[in-house]
Amino acid sequence: MRKTLFFIIFFFLLFSCEKKVVKTMCNQGDLLSADSLYTKKHYTLNYPDFKEEIEFYITKEKDTLINSVKVYNKDSIYREFSFYYDLKITKSEKPNIYSGEIVLNSKNYNFKESKNKRRKIIFRYNNLCKDSLYAKEIFSKGKFPIKFKFENCYNDRLQGLIVEIIEKDTIDEKIRMQIDKLGVDNYNITDNLFFDSYEIDKRFSMEKYLKEKTKMK
Repeated sequence: MRKTLFFIIFFFLLFSCEKKVVKTMCNQGDLLSADSLYTKKHYTLNYPDFKEEIEFYITKEKDTLINSVKVYNKDSIYREFSFYYDLKITKSEKPNIYSGEIVLNSKNYNFKESKNKRRKIIFRYNNLCKDSLYAKEIFSKGKFPIKFKFENCYNDRLQGLIVEIIEKDTIDEKIRMQIDKLGVDNYNITDNLFFDSYEIDKRFSMEKYLKEKTKMK
């Protein structure tokens, strides 16, 4: 009973943002390109034995948030220390409809589900047709690639969020949960609506972060 109540509360909080995203009606045209709040940039930090490639989202005020991280040993990726996605988008034969494939790469790539531990992947993404902006979502237990179709009447711009949830039961009938999120954008200039909706926009100074990381070399 406690587990059931926990899940009801958790998923209510997780998807309460739906009111902000689904079926927003207005007459402003290309809503996904209306505001350019973030610029995506990639930086590589080189260490003696490995290198780290970090994807930042930077605001107009130069505030920053980290999105994805890739750690390399020579040309091979340390999947145990990396968290990123691979995205492929192609235009379909139907007007304004695009086909996509997304793969989440994380330390849990060899995750084996059991009675006491579970893995869930949630992918949410926006669709835009004329004056209608609405979100869709796909649930997966970790089977990749996740294939999807999205609608955009203006271009092939995609804005989304992919979430990885690891649940582990404990001996006192509580659930220990790890939740990791990545913003998904195929354009470097974006206003990813899911950032504010899911309250993952934790900003800091990129220059300070890089300076502190450099000290670790």
